[in-house]
Amino acid sequence: MRASSIANGTTLGRRPLRARWLLGLLAIAAVLLPQIHPALAQYVTCPPVVDLTTTKLPEIDAANGRLKGIVVLADEQRALTIVKTLPNGKETKCVPQLQRFFQNHENTGPTDMNTVAPPAPGPTLRASLGDVVELTFLNQIDPLDYGNTVDRWENLPAGPVVPGAGCDSVTNGTGYPKLSNGTFDTMPNCFHGSTTGNLHFHGTHTSPMGTADNVFLGIRPSPRKNGAPVVTAASVATDFNAFFANCESKLKANNLLEFPLTWAQLGIPNWVDGQKAMLAAYDAGKPKQQQLLPVDLDQDKAGAFPQYYVGSFPYCFLLPKYPGTEQPANSMVMGQSPGTMWYHAHKHGSTAIDVSNGMLGAFIIEDNSPEGYDGFIKGFYLHHANNRKLVGQTAPAPNWPILQTTMVVNQFAGTPKFETGAGGQAPFSINGQQVPNVTMYPGEVQMWRIVNGSTISGFYLPALPAGFTWRQTAQDGVQFDTFNYDSRAERPVFVAPGNRIDLLVQAPTNPGATKTFPVLVTQGVSQSKAQKTLTPTTQLMTIVLAGTGPTMPMLPSMPPRPKFQNDIPANATNAPERTLNFNTAGQGSGASQHTIAVDGGPQEKFEEGAPLTIAKLDTIEEWKISNTTNGGIDHPFHIHINPFQVVEVFDPNQPLLDSHGHAVFENGVAVPLYVFTTPTHAGQCQLNGNDPTTWHPCPTTPSIYSKGTNIWWDVFPIPDATTVPSGVPGAGAVVPGYFKMRTKFVDYAGSFVLHCHILAHEDRGMMLQVNLAVAPGMPMMQHH
Repeated sequence: MRASSIANGTTLGRRPLRARWLLGLLAIAAVLLPQIHPALAQYVTCPPVVDLTTTKLPEIDAANGRLKGIVVLADEQRALTIVKTLPNGKETKCVPQLQRFFQNHENTGPTDMNTVAPPAPGPTLRASLGDVVELTFLNQIDPLDYGNTVDRWENLPAGPVVPGAGCDSVTNGTGYPKLSNGTFDTMPNCFHGSTTGNLHFHGTHTSPMGTADNVFLGIRPSPRKNGAPVVTAASVATDFNAFFANCESKLKANNLLEFPLTWAQLGIPNWVDGQKAMLAAYDAGKPKQQQLLPVDLDQDKAGAFPQYYVGSFPYCFLLPKYPGTEQPANSMVMGQSPGTMWYHAHKHGSTAIDVSNGMLGAFIIEDNSPEGYDGFIKGFYLHHANNRKLVGQTAPAPNWPILQTTMVVNQFAGTPKFETGAGGQAPFSINGQQVPNVTMYPGEVQMWRIVNGSTISGFYLPALPAGFTWRQTAQDGVQFDTFNYDSRAERPVFVAPGNRIDLLVQAPTNPGATKTFPVLVTQGVSQSKAQKTLTPTTQLMTIVLAGTGPTMPMLPSMPPRPKFQNDIPANATNAPERTLNFNTAGQGSGASQHTIAVDGGPQEKFEEGAPLTIAKLDTIEEWKISNTTNGGIDHPFHIHINPFQVVEVFDPNQPLLDSHGHAVFENGVAVPLYVFTTPTHAGQCQLNGNDPTTWHPCPTTPSIYSKGTNIWWDVFPIPDATTVPSGVPGAGAVVPGYFKMRTKFVDYAGSFVLHCHILAHEDRGMMLQVNLAVAPGMPMMQHH
């Protein structure tokens, strides 16, 4: 039986610990953890500090050409860490909070209410090029635990539509969705729908439709009987295994096939009929605008793949190995890049809360051919003795011959601060642990695969501790060539939300008496602000030197990039340049609004039915993407399906950098690269506030984006704007930051999205649907 509700409409959980903690936490608007008052929370024992080299995340590994397993969306109490600063030091406590997360198994029974596990990302997915991904996705969260979240207008009032209808409600009457100045967040650009699940496979080059990287899917929680989910892995196994076998056969025969695109092509009518029945039960008694089955039936009738499901969904798609196998008339242009990818929930309106709860995980895609990214690194280190090989290994083997650690950075929290009005930024964790250890022996080389899955913050890594050597080998899952590997050796790197970096790290051979080394970063949402910070203060992890072993060499070079990762020259574009502008109006006012403008049009929030249209495949475009926020925010631009190359960057707030990429300081203050008066330092450039033609990259400063080979990205922070200061021409004018990118819209047609990867910005409107070679007359996808 559903428990009674508190005043703001939030249902109290039926489990004793949940009821007790939801009451306490929601009484203070479920703010981010650092703002939880100790008097309102019962603390639990914090987990011990873990070592990332020995405490690994669970994995789902591919075998026999397929990545097969289950990803379960579950919910339970998790022990989140609070660090409180005291006059004589710091106090660390852990408090239970209800979280939604991914795991690789179903819960087998009631949990021990006296034991609360720490938060953690979902299982790491590991596959190789050419594998078929075959994942059974189950939504087994208990919706009764989240009575105040909604999906598709579930709390729409019976009478006239009122401001904020359909959005989450933090408190009754005065809290979110009401903002300051009498304004409201409104559907679909508000926080809502966080009991609905799906998966976005971030960094994959695959179909955006059907059962592939389709972010328009919405899988509602399974119905429950006697407290347990009705939909289970066993209940769908027969149907899903039949579909997976058919899907695998078709995709391996044709890399470019987009299958399935309709319910009929699924070939499992029993499961489809079951879905229709559960959707009809879900819709019963709801007004039409809240019903899901009619939407599915209309889409199915029009020949589109329906969006809404209950309890389960079969994800199936290929990781195409270039040049792959195609029908004679077709030719693959891009192919999947091997590297460090990730997956996360992508339900519009709830991405921020879902990812901060734990609905994310790493996705490692390997190329183990001799000249492939992974095979090349493995081949080099198999020839050098070290003590991290498997016991008894004497010959080359498919396992990694050096220690490889996957680090999923996140900001675990409850409700987004944008929803609660709380300030500050939640602390970083790695694999669920704040400030974990990484053990190395002196002279050892390790490979670190770092995913920034944070919902808000980036981090700027200016250097590793003295004595450590490091080289970046890949960005956003795309390998460097030797030029970039050499030119970016130990160069500072800003890792925005959504970015990934692969690093080879070598410990000093003679470290002296010191055995622990803090890795310090600057946390924030602006690269230039971080560069101007003289001393980073946020500790990301601790390197511990222990043990002995032979000194390992640093990889001397990189393999050639695959052909499809060659640079895109300017004369290859075959369409007019597009312009996109990202803007946050009212920054810091409590009523901020997040919009995108296309090709000089008005600044607008995400709106279904107004996509950016690319008429045909094999289109190569250059885009100029600017930022007029002028509030210290570099909006991380992300586009699905296709990575892009950055060919020009203008950051009007950038400091002057030395040859190693570090800011130049004078009297403790960073020297600006751009000035509006006469330059005083060599290398500075003057901007004219009245002349926008001067608002471009400094020609006297060598750019890492305009020489050698360009790097591929799928997330890039758009530099923030600046204001022309008083006393100079053009005072008060806003000078936008921008970058230019080139990309190929190839291989896979369909609908997908681009957005800001500060996920609360996306949830509140900073997103745009892209239709690539979508047939006229196809029904619009919904994404709310």
